[in-house]
Amino acid sequence: MTVTAAPSVPASTKSPWYSILYVQVLIAIALGVLVGHFYPGTGKALKPLGDGFISLIKMMIAP
Repeated sequence: MTVTAAPSVPASTKSPWYSILYVQVLIAIALGVLVGHFYPGTGKALKPLGDGFISLIKMMIAP
């Protein structure tokens, strides 16, 4: 009686660390903190963009 080995499954390919969503979110948070700390004028200029983003998120959440 002969036993055949199951075909080996190739190891999953790891994606680069910078393509993982939570890593991108953490990097964006860190960049936001750094911009706000070192360049407060730029942070104030970006406030309308942030407010618009928050408004879009609120529209997606069901009341």
